[in-house]
Amino acid sequence: MNLRRISSRSLLPVFIALAFCTDLAQAQPALNFKRIVNNWPTIELYMNPTCNGKKIWFTDKRFFSIRDNGRDIGDFELWCPDPTVRCAVSIALALDAGARMRGPALDSMRRFCKAFVALFDGVNDEAAITTFRDVPRLAVPMTSDTARMQRGIDSIRGEGPAAVWDGAYAALLDLLNEGVNPCRALLLVSTGRDSGSTQTPASVASLASRNRIRIFTCGVGDSVDDSALRSVADLTDGQYRLNPDVDWAQKIYDVISTIIFSGGDDCLITYQNQCMDGERHVVELSLNNTCDGNSHETQSYVAPVILSLPAVKA
Repeated sequence: MNLRRISSRSLLPVFIALAFCTDLAQAQPALNFKRIVNNWPTIELYMNPTCNGKKIWFTDKRFFSIRDNGRDIGDFELWCPDPTVRCAVSIALALDAGARMRGPALDSMRRFCKAFVALFDGVNDEAAITTFRDVPRLAVPMTSDTARMQRGIDSIRGEGPAAVWDGAYAALLDLLNEGVNPCRALLLVSTGRDSGSTQTPASVASLASRNRIRIFTCGVGDSVDDSALRSVADLTDGQYRLNPDVDWAQKIYDVISTIIFSGGDDCLITYQNQCMDGERHVVELSLNNTCDGNSHETQSYVAPVILSLPAVKA
């Protein structure tokens, strides 16, 4: 997803800070520079700026400055979530159709997933359903038709092995290719017991993180192996729930539809770095002239390196 570039010619300091800073003489800004994601050549900086402990929503990047290994970065993009706007969702549902997904486990998965898609607005919200046994299958292509989603969920029958991580990876690829809305997430519902996947939890989490997609995982049944399900949710700033109820469907829909990117409610700055020196880069991020003060914090990342190829003898 491309971020909208903020015009530097804007003369209005459009950020919500004064509403929170009733006493500027005593209020203090805090940058809360959380992490860097190295999505080379794009460098992503995640932060949660506050004024006197209250969240600030920025749209003007002139309040920020960046130095990467001492080099000023002038060309960057800023995005902060707008707490007043609901975001249309594109969701990939990866649903276990293996032999362990029978009886109460299958009923529980159907009930939860149908409650989840029933929350969609039926116009802009969309989802695709990938089921997995030994291989993934796109059961319902990306659609905003909630009745079609419901029928797809009802049609699932549990039999055979379940290649959990191949299914999750295939669902992610479909979401990347077909999803059109800015709020994107993967919802994986499974027993967590994998059979024969070529993909791994790490490769699934990596693909999701590179594309700012959060993964929400649900363990369903009486014999859930939840270690990997928890791991991919944690690695992508998602959430895990064992045997989720209808109330949790509402909670995660609210989270996904009001927060863009895997950074949760963090602000995001991105810039390009072509310096492939293999070195650790220290990034200093500064919040300037806010709440009568400044805040400076650092994080680091390691740049890739160009490996020289051995000479070819004539």
